[in-house]
Amino acid sequence: MTSPNFLDFVKANNHALVTELGGHNFRQMGQLGKLLAIAVVNPDDAVKSNKFVDEIKSYAKAASHAILDKYLFCTMDGKKFEKFLTQFKIM
Repeated sequence: MTSPNFLDFVKANNHALVTELGGHNFRQMGQLGKLLAIAVVNPDDAVKSNKFVDEIKSYAKAASHAILDKYLFCTMDGKKFEKFLTQFKIM
């Protein structure tokens, strides 16, 4: 394995199983060549949001390699990024 190959591997896999998206990493995650499966959560309802995130994490842990090769699982604060999300008709 060469250094450039190793660096490419690290860049492609340097993210959590479920990543919290924000202004600091949205572009980076979007450029990894996978579809983003985004769980939009409401921080004002911590109980429901935490339960939803736990379900997403459980699903991602059990997912096949084919699913993980195609999708990046993410969460996004629906309140903070409401205006951004409305352009995608998510909310």
